[in-house]
Amino acid sequence: MKRTLVLSEEPTATQVRVYPQNRLRDGELSASLFELALREHWKLSELKTEEGRLDEVFRSITLPDTTRGVKDDARPYER
Repeated sequence: MKRTLVLSEEPTATQVRVYPQNRLRDGELSASLFELALREHWKLSELKTEEGRLDEVFRSITLPDTTRGVKDDARPYER
């Protein structure tokens, strides 16, 4: 897993979004999460896969360029 985000947390249920590592095969993330739930004795009421979100794709493409630009602009002026 690349990262997780807790969407809601209540006494009887917690909703979590899990972001996979790059280049996982179809179903690999779901299978890993299901095995983890079994091992930890978690009761799963739903496990679904969402297609990639456009904003996440855009951020992953543009973030390296923007952070590189910030570093370049932060340097003192040299002659």
